Amino acid sequence: MVVLRRFAVMFDAGLPLLRCLDILSSPTIDSAFRRAQLAVKKEIKGSRPLAATLNNQSHCLYSVLCVSKLRAAEAGGILNVILERLATFLERELEIRKKVKTVLPYPVLVLMFGAVMLIAISIIVLPTFSNNLLT
Repeated sequence: MVVLRRFAVMFDAGLPLLRCLDILSSPTIDSAFRRAQLAVKKEIKGSRPLAATLNNQSHCLYSVLCVSKLRAAEAGGILNVILERLATFLERELEIRKKVKTVLPYPVLVLMFGAVMLIAISIIVLPTFSNNLLT
């Protein structure tokens, strides 16, 4: 998400694609990510399209959705717009995931309490009523 946002800003500012990749693969970023970005840059220098190059690295860098959107953006010539939209989409997705993780414990606790109560009623209350009915 952060990488796509930075990429979108740099590309929108008019920096060439290879220069953007140079900046994104700077030594301050995690080494595995840096190696993957350098591999992407090397393939782009070899005249491969960005989306095809990212597709090879998708297992560690970008999702299938990102690669598909970037392929369409390259074909349509609107890479900067799509990069911005992808960054915004991923930010919203992260925000929603955080909200879901925050809210999820309450329904789980309610369901667990309900299950415990159902078991307690089945084991304690129902046998008492059935014994009273038999006598």
